[in-house]
Amino acid sequence: MDGLPLMISLFAAAIGAGVLAGYGAVYVFNRIPSKWLCDYGEAPGERHLPPRISRRPWGWLFALIFTVSICKIGYMVSWYYAAAALPALWLLLLIGISDRKYKIIPDQFAAALAVVGIGFAAALNYNARVQGGFAAARDANGAAMWDANGAAMWDVSGAAVRYGLLSPLMGAVIGAGILFLIGISGKLMLKKDVMGFGDVKLAGACGLILGAYGIIAVLLMTALSSASVFAAGLLTGKINAGSEEALGPFIAGTTAVYLIFSQEIARII
Repeated sequence: MDGLPLMISLFAAAIGAGVLAGYGAVYVFNRIPSKWLCDYGEAPGERHLPPRISRRPWGWLFALIFTVSICKIGYMVSWYYAAAALPALWLLLLIGISDRKYKIIPDQFAAALAVVGIGFAAALNYNARVQGGFAAARDANGAAMWDANGAAMWDVSGAAVRYGLLSPLMGAVIGAGILFLIGISGKLMLKKDVMGFGDVKLAGACGLILGAYGIIAVLLMTALSSASVFAAGLLTGKINAGSEEALGPFIAGTTAVYLIFSQEIARII
């Protein structure tokens, strides 16, 4: 199968996967154990009981977002990359919702994202070296993203590198390390916890997916977006100066944006 029939089949599969992912996110989040949404030593309360998010409008809204994202990635970059990105985007959504509603990042979600990160790297490497499908992909200027042998490839940072284990491992160390240092420094200066360890684990897992360059870009976008939202909240009176806001939704959100628009962002940053 090639040409138009293949393209129609790929878009149909992307639509089906997007709908399944969107409604599946609502289904799974409403059925995970309440204990997952509690901090260490905390007992589940009434607020932890399902239903936690409603199927309407969130089911169809998530389905729409997933469908558009996967179609964009598949058409503009590669369908292999889209298939690898979908589980990462799905877990990032669940993590963002968890931290936004309950100020907790379940260890199970963070661990699953790390596993997806390893699989993500393997999928990209397999595609470049064996399938050669990415070799046909080109950036907006028409330049080939991979060479004819599929050996030199773009990681999700948009930088041409020889992809292997180094970039994901460096990304994990940089992501977790920077947030860990910020947390320790803040605790020493303010005499209180300024960052949960769940944020550190999330940044490390995202680094596995994004690589060294990508996680640095995401942390910069996280800092800018969270600071902007916090400043707007202070100005409108919706956030108090001493209040603590979850950072996880910003890390998860900017990582998702980077996965979807990695090439466009790489040309700006």
